[in-house]
Amino acid sequence: MRKAVITCVAALAALTSIGGATQVPRLSFEEVVRQADEIVTGTVVRSWTAWGPSHEFLWTHYEVRVESVAKGHAAASVIVSEPGGVLDGRGMLVTGALQYGIGERVVLFLQQTPVGYKRTVGWQQGKYTVSGDGLVHGASGEAHLMDATASAVSATRVEGGTLAQMQTRIAALLRRGAVAQ
Repeated sequence: MRKAVITCVAALAALTSIGGATQVPRLSFEEVVRQADEIVTGTVVRSWTAWGPSHEFLWTHYEVRVESVAKGHAAASVIVSEPGGVLDGRGMLVTGALQYGIGERVVLFLQQTPVGYKRTVGWQQGKYTVSGDGLVHGASGEAHLMDATASAVSATRVEGGTLAQMQTRIAALLRRGAVAQ
């Protein structure tokens, strides 16, 4: 378990630049779908902060009540975890970690972390908020997205579209085998 924590910490450290901003490779929408173990739509119902498995790092956990699953085998709810938080007067801030609001309706592209928690793919690239009018909006985060290749297609093609359009696009990608299910 200690090796997994060290691996996770090393990965986080590798993403941090000298200026303190978290740097993450920009992913195409297809890459986000491909990397996700689960893709769910749901509503955030509660949150709490707790120590991680090694009791060295704080994590804020969010329970999301699942209304639909596009990929994977999610249960009636999933727990999404973000590094950082405040507990018992101690705080830990991780630049780029996402925040979730109770009652927020979201589409999440989730993958398992080395310590066993579920996180969004590509930091903010794996979280979309569904507005009251059914439109999806990418999460804004403090992680700096770096263009890995000039051919990367940004996720802006789904920004501002409807939830139904996004779900149709995900289903089409999964059907045609562009990404593993």
